[in-house]
Amino acid sequence: MSTRFPVTLRRIDPAVATAFGCIAILLLFGSLYSREFVSPEYLLQQLKVASFLGVIATGMMVVILLGQIDLSVPWVVSTGGMMACAATAHGEFGLILAIPFGVVCGIGLGFINGVGVAYLRIPSMIITLAVNAVAQGLMVAYTGGFSPQDSASAAMRFIATGKVVFGIPNALIVWALIGAGAVFLFTRTIFGRAIYAIGNRERAAFLSGVDTQRVVARVDPHLHDRPESFNGSHGGFESLLGGSDVSRSK
Repeated sequence: MSTRFPVTLRRIDPAVATAFGCIAILLLFGSLYSREFVSPEYLLQQLKVASFLGVIATGMMVVILLGQIDLSVPWVVSTGGMMACAATAHGEFGLILAIPFGVVCGIGLGFINGVGVAYLRIPSMIITLAVNAVAQGLMVAYTGGFSPQDSASAAMRFIATGKVVFGIPNALIVWALIGAGAVFLFTRTIFGRAIYAIGNRERAAFLSGVDTQRVVARVDPHLHDRPESFNGSHGGFESLLGGSDVSRSK
């Protein structure tokens, strides 16, 4: 028993331990200021807010592991959310397609990022910044420079702001599922191992038989530079959460 405990400690990632240690310290000092700081209601509210960033961070993590960067996140997320809400203005058919349409918009922009990085060999910082600027221009043209008047569908509101299981926000459950999927991807799939290999050294991964261009292109159809397509879908889905939450606050 005594020998197992040190072995378990050695398996803990120092970065993860540091992060959780900082959270514990923050909660400790916060509780000294106000007992409400550590109440279940307050913590769930903060986790709900964090879930929106957590979904984006999951996609960005994949991109960074590839040794890339994605600067198109802001307007890829905005585009997906605005287009999903815009679809709801087209009757029942639009309500049904709102969520898929928003995700597809994110994937489409990610696809451009992925092809640019993987096949055209454009530096990710350049192509993603360009896509971000183009997406911003398209949305400004769509809205005429004014605040969007579209609203989220009931399904979008339910995913972003609803609660189903023991009062836990649905957005938090979505974040947990995506996080679990990411863990499975990196620890149990060939694709996940290929991402690690390319991030360590792309040429070595290529000589080892990894189709590096295909992997990079698939990580981000919203590149966020993450395997160019994978990240796009994350950005598109995150835009649905954000768009629903903002729409609800109007």
